[in-house]
Amino acid sequence: MCTVRSITAEVKAELEKEHDRAHLNLSFDAAATNDDLKTVTKLPWLTSVSVNRCDNISDIAPLASLKKLTYLPPVSFLPPSTVTNVSPIQASIRRSTSPRQSAAPTT
Repeated sequence: MCTVRSITAEVKAELEKEHDRAHLNLSFDAAATNDDLKTVTKLPWLTSVSVNRCDNISDIAPLASLKKLTYLPPVSFLPPSTVTNVSPIQASIRRSTSPRQSAAPTT
């Protein structure tokens, strides 16, 4: 697992050096914000992203740009008032045939 606040040019370069990117689990740290999550679009090849315990994230729409997303840990770990709409990523999760698949709960 790799934990980041946001995807900077340096972080992107390091992650792209990974030989087995298909199994990389990217986790945003607890201080990440909506603006930090928007930077995930720089890594369209990501298959696994976690925003658990990210109290400052309320908009997960940037995850919809990850066409290879196959795993998103349940967002139920987020405070109930944080993410109110997971519909932007439901199509990505349904597309998955990965055994690691996790259905995102709707609120």
